[in-house]
Amino acid sequence: MDEQNHLYLMLGRIDGKLDHALQRADKHDQDMEALGKRVSLLERNKAWVIGAATALSTGIGYFLPYVKDLFVK
Repeated sequence: MDEQNHLYLMLGRIDGKLDHALQRADKHDQDMEALGKRVSLLERNKAWVIGAATALSTGIGYFLPYVKDLFVK
């Protein structure tokens, strides 16, 4: 009977460790999902800033010759 109790004890420990590993895996999945959302937000903001800088530099490049002609004459 002692050997059977020892097996049940070992199975209980294995079950506990497996539950703990599954909880950690779930937390890891949640952390990765949150990280993915943060990275997506940063990438969208970066694209917006790059687009705005491109539009601004294009506008400056287009209007600079006209402004220069006003002051150089």
